[in-house]
Amino acid sequence: MIAVGAPELFDRVVGKDKDGQPIKFSVSKTFAKAFAQRHLGWTWRRTMGAARKLPKDWVVQGEEMAFRVAALCSMHLVPDYLVVNSDQTGVHMKPFSEQTYEVKGAKQVLSLGKEDKRQFTMLGSAAADGVLLPLQVVFQGKTGQVLPKNAAAVIATSEGWHLTHSANHWSTQETMRSFVQKVLHPYFEGKCFDLGLDPLTQ
Repeated sequence: MIAVGAPELFDRVVGKDKDGQPIKFSVSKTFAKAFAQRHLGWTWRRTMGAARKLPKDWVVQGEEMAFRVAALCSMHLVPDYLVVNSDQTGVHMKPFSEQTYEVKGAKQVLSLGKEDKRQFTMLGSAAADGVLLPLQVVFQGKTGQVLPKNAAAVIATSEGWHLTHSANHWSTQETMRSFVQKVLHPYFEGKCFDLGLDPLTQ
């Protein structure tokens, strides 16, 4: 808006840095927040949505799970790089924020884009030694025609990402089997090869 209506503002010197060099005006996060509050009467508000619920003992459950994993790894001499944790999450095709600007005191805080429910599923994995495995991305569709074919997709697959599909973009037994075949097993084999280990004994 400023770049179109008053571009000369970006040439205005508003101060000097520690070396004495001029500092030109810029729209920083602090400036935008102060402008919205002072001149528009807006404040940063969370948009409406269903509350997420956690069990009361979720911390204890997490600790107990970590202890079980540590005990099994110790008993069976499983090295850190072969302990992999994976998790799935839905990713919106059109991202939106749970917060937006609205007039201070407003009872209804609405957000554009929340009605767009299109998603794909991202399966991320990390080994206990901190190594991130390539991602699996599950798109919605019945055939491979739904998979992206742009430059970003080519780069992703060249780096080991596994792009696949299911009827509703959810992970299924088939997509999980392909994850093991295309991502997890090659990682295990490659790790053992790099360290000179027999993958059949690990």
